[in-house]
Amino acid sequence: IEVYLDLTGVRSGTYDAIVYSSVQAPITRYYAWSFGRLLEQQLNRSGAPLRGLMAVNRGGEYYFPDSAADNVMFWGNGIATIVVGTEPGTRGAYGLGELGGILLKAIDMNNY
Repeated sequence: IEVYLDLTGVRSGTYDAIVYSSVQAPITRYYAWSFGRLLEQQLNRSGAPLRGLMAVNRGGEYYFPDSAADNVMFWGNGIATIVVGTEPGTRGAYGLGELGGILLKAIDMNNY
């Protein structure tokens, strides 16, 4: 497994912001790291506001203190993890089709 893409934070069909973090995809896991960078570039280009997850550095690795579930694959199994979620809002300005397109484009671009 090269990378675990955690989409459990995608909570609704429409959203106003994207929650994103690739801090658990370090450069030592090059495929995951490069995919995380490409995905972040594509998310920034989408125009949707991008929100990070609070992370704490523990000896060079990062831990998400607000959600133990977001840490399981990385800390429990050693698998590089990228977290993507959505923040529903009153406008519902963006949809899952757009998010899916962004994810597929980043996957296609990551030719490591």
